[in-house]
Amino acid sequence: MKKIISVFAAAALLGTLCACEDKPSRSEPVGDVTVPAVTEAPTEPAYLELTEEDFAPVDMVQEITDGTPSAVHCTELEGVDFGERLSPCKAPDECEKYSPRTIFEGYPDIQAQYDRERQAKLETPFKGRTDTVVCLGGKLYFAVNFDDLCSRHDSSVFRYDPATKETTELVRREGLEYDGGFASLCAVHGRLFFTESAKSETPHTTICEIDPESGNVSELLSLDTNVYSLRESADGLLMTCYDGGDASAYYKEYVLETKEIRDYNTESTRFTALLCDGVPAEITGGFDGEKYEPITVKTQYYTISTDITHYSGIFLWRDKVCIAVNDHIGGDWLYTYDIANRERLKMKFGGFISGLIKAGDALACVSQSGVNSDSYSTLYYIEPTLGAIHRIGKESSLVMANGGDKQAFVITFRHADENVNFSGMTGSESSNGNGSVSFWTSEATVPDKLYTFGE
Repeated sequence: MKKIISVFAAAALLGTLCACEDKPSRSEPVGDVTVPAVTEAPTEPAYLELTEEDFAPVDMVQEITDGTPSAVHCTELEGVDFGERLSPCKAPDECEKYSPRTIFEGYPDIQAQYDRERQAKLETPFKGRTDTVVCLGGKLYFAVNFDDLCSRHDSSVFRYDPATKETTELVRREGLEYDGGFASLCAVHGRLFFTESAKSETPHTTICEIDPESGNVSELLSLDTNVYSLRESADGLLMTCYDGGDASAYYKEYVLETKEIRDYNTESTRFTALLCDGVPAEITGGFDGEKYEPITVKTQYYTISTDITHYSGIFLWRDKVCIAVNDHIGGDWLYTYDIANRERLKMKFGGFISGLIKAGDALACVSQSGVNSDSYSTLYYIEPTLGAIHRIGKESSLVMANGGDKQAFVITFRHADENVNFSGMTGSESSNGNGSVSFWTSEATVPDKLYTFGE
């Protein structure tokens, strides 16, 4: 792997980056008294204040290879079993309300095909569609929807322990009184939350918490609005709210410690706290609503003032900073500020900007290819200081999630082909980047493999 150096600069490593060498403690006799020698304590590296001029610019040659590096670990998810169920809305006296019998009037051939597929769906128990995956405390939590008719009346949360291979149903929402399952299931500050909507003429959402061991559900708060997503903020839950009509979405924050709800300022932050070794960082610059300003990254270890004015993602470590840039004119780029070597590495990054997550000391992303039944997903593992991109196999479906500053994982799914799938229906995926990822597909999905990164 070669680095093409655009500007050669002599840069000596600062002595403050290295702790003082430990000196052995020895005792020397002085007469009849033994006096212990003084051991010099190691010192912490000094806080660094760096600018663009402190880094030598380096152009990287992107190298894509096939194979799984040693830092990526794959575990077979044995024993995952969600069972199968018939949603209550499929009952003969209820199904007309949720799946009309006649929708292709005037097209008898299409209507006949629809009738056959609809009847098969009404009579066939569904193996479940995994809507959300959450990692908490070394266990996986799956929100599984068993309503393949209208997605509203039959859902459960299952806990899976990779160590024991045991699957446990924690809580179930089954009945026509429900208007959706465990939406926005997420792990926030070590706790499990989800949203629940009620059938109402006016918007109303209840935020609930699940005990990850017992499955007990408690109501946290109720809001007279639609809450479309839950994310982690520095102090609690960040809620994306929408009152309906022509109104715009807005953000509220629920502070877990004080139990207060406050407005959330999205101009000074990028929706969620960017963490470095578990400590929130301060990011300034970017687009302020009127103009672009240079980005400055401030952590407990360093402040780096860059010349970059916009970004798609920022990822922080003690020894480096990665900034992904989506430039509609100049293309996609990944900039890596290598603090130890004082180099700013620039790599062409087309096709890898979307869905990036921090994966141990590196980055990961999932790329989808193909159409409908011929589609597949590919996992990529990216080592930014080396310019190395590892392409790790093909899977029928991949879902990735960022479970915090140091924890990320990818789940692969295999499709249950024996389940009925309405013709022409397709699937899509989306990431919220904070402990959970949700996706929609018309087919049943069974968790298959777990990829983890680092130690």
